[in-house]
Amino acid sequence: MSTFTVNGVAGEVGLGIVKELLIRGVSPADVIAIVHDVPPLGGSVDEVTDLGVQVRQADLTKPDGLADAFAGTTQFVMVPYVGFENFEPNTDDNLVRNRNALNAAKAAGATWVGYISGLRAQQENADIFPAHNTTENLIQSMFPGSFTIMRAGLQSERYTTGLFTLGLDGSEPQVAGLAPDGPVSTIARSDLASAAGQLFVTHPHVGQTLELVAEQTFTENDFVKFASDQTGDNVTFREVTEAEYRTLVGTIETNDVEAALALELACRDGRLKSDSKDLRTVLGRAPLTTPEALKDIIKAING
Repeated sequence: MSTFTVNGVAGEVGLGIVKELLIRGVSPADVIAIVHDVPPLGGSVDEVTDLGVQVRQADLTKPDGLADAFAGTTQFVMVPYVGFENFEPNTDDNLVRNRNALNAAKAAGATWVGYISGLRAQQENADIFPAHNTTENLIQSMFPGSFTIMRAGLQSERYTTGLFTLGLDGSEPQVAGLAPDGPVSTIARSDLASAAGQLFVTHPHVGQTLELVAEQTFTENDFVKFASDQTGDNVTFREVTEAEYRTLVGTIETNDVEAALALELACRDGRLKSDSKDLRTVLGRAPLTTPEALKDIIKAING
């Protein structure tokens, strides 16, 4: 019998994975939902509890006590912490969380691990995804041939941050950045959760690294046009300097300003673009485009 463990379930992706497991016929009694110390980006602990799964509290930065939280785990999908802008904060704490969770899963007897990583974390983007880079190496050494690494594009929902942080204070709605035409491969959170759930249950790509992205790239200028069409406002783009971007990011309390800037520069330079069709293969359908993922969100925010 398999017991499926997911961490980060107070967040939207982790919660979505739990729901996908249940949709695929996994019994709630066979799902362990780890709630840790990081503030949620969506979803709630109450919603997870209502699903009838085993909900266990754990602070992943502290190895003591993780044995009880992970007890019984045979399959583990690790959802890394992401900050306000949905980038991976360049902090030691993130790697500590990942390492402690992997050690606890291994000690519990896990035979397979899935991990949501970043595009080309072992290649040209190792500098902006350092914890992903190290975590991938850890997984391959600790679970040789018994893993699936999911290198995901930027979450589509991140685009709403730029517009609505700068536009809901009464000023003209505006998107500020350095990459107006930088092509970015994205993934809707619902598609990411669905793909992870599918891989969790069936393991069709054991020992492989996949690139999970939508099939159409998206730019900040694309978002400006889309947001204008959806809201009826004249949303504009303001290209800023690196110094100005640091200041703007600082005003919205992003966890790591330099990591956010590095991600924006990578968007500008086309380093977050992929032509992979892996997501379509896993889902068995066309992935959601960024406009499809954002349409209902923007309507709800706009009232």
